[in-house]
Amino acid sequence: MLDITISLRCFNIVVSSVIHHFKVHLIHEWAWPGTPNENAAWLRLQRLEDTWHRVLLISVTGGLAVGMMHGLLEILNQIRQNLTSQRLGFDLVA
Repeated sequence: MLDITISLRCFNIVVSSVIHHFKVHLIHEWAWPGTPNENAAWLRLQRLEDTWHRVLLISVTGGLAVGMMHGLLEILNQIRQNLTSQRLGFDLVA
């Protein structure tokens, strides 16, 4: 049983990493079309007036994504706790 749990957690980590990798590239292509992928050295050569909104877009988008995932985890934890308390026969209203 423990081996299956560890295997499932490792599988979830790998799948999450792959999804994150694709998400990062998708955001890059959406926010920075036609720019090099190697590094950000080219950004120093650009005018700040042309790039500031793109730089902030990446940070804000990432923050919103993390915030939504955190909120979803909180909702799922509350549902799990509610189901567990119902199984134990513990009634908070009574």
